[in-house]
Amino acid sequence: GELVRDVAGEGKVVAAASPTLYAGNAGTVSLLVQAGDAVKRGQVLARIASPELTAKLAQERSNADALKSEALRAEADARQQRATAQAQLDTATIQHKTAINDLARQTQAFQAGAAAGMQVDQARDAVARAEVALKQAQEGLTLKDDATRFELQAKRQAWERQQLQVKDIERQQAELEVRSPVDGQVGQLFVTERSSVARDAKLLAGFGAGGMALGMLSAMG
Repeated sequence: GELVRDVAGEGKVVAAASPTLYAGNAGTVSLLVQAGDAVKRGQVLARIASPELTAKLAQERSNADALKSEALRAEADARQQRATAQAQLDTATIQHKTAINDLARQTQAFQAGAAAGMQVDQARDAVARAEVALKQAQEGLTLKDDATRFELQAKRQAWERQQLQVKDIERQQAELEVRSPVDGQVGQLFVTERSSVARDAKLLAGFGAGGMALGMLSAMG
């Protein structure tokens, strides 16, 4: 009849995790490890070259630089425009004060009999015109400040949104370096060197030692 024998031996029982790593983007794979290699957590296992993502990052960075320059230029223009509006307000203030002083002199001269009433009326009209000009200059400065604030805020927000876009693509580019999530050993490669892969394609699987214990292995022969 059949002869059955038991073979006993000492060995290790390893509790292992088997993470599978996937491509974060489409591109060409460069493998830095082979099946069976021991790896450390955070070690780069493979790199994916993605010309499309690299070009997109360069374009978004260029857009961010353009928006930054536009925001800075708008700030410089705003300072210049405000300085002009402030100068107009200062001029209107001086003219208003001058008109008031002239009215006071003409009134005093009229009371002393040294000036005609017509001159007092003309001085009073000049004060009224100066008051209108002063009010317009004050409102002009306020409106300029409000318009400038909204414009600068919009440009800064556009720049900040573009910076977030750049950071997101930089994150995607960083994911092109496939790193080991655990200490362990490469178990299986699903791709070959310099092969083209699609996004989310399987790249490799490994196992990391979660614990180990001595035990007896037996086999039937």
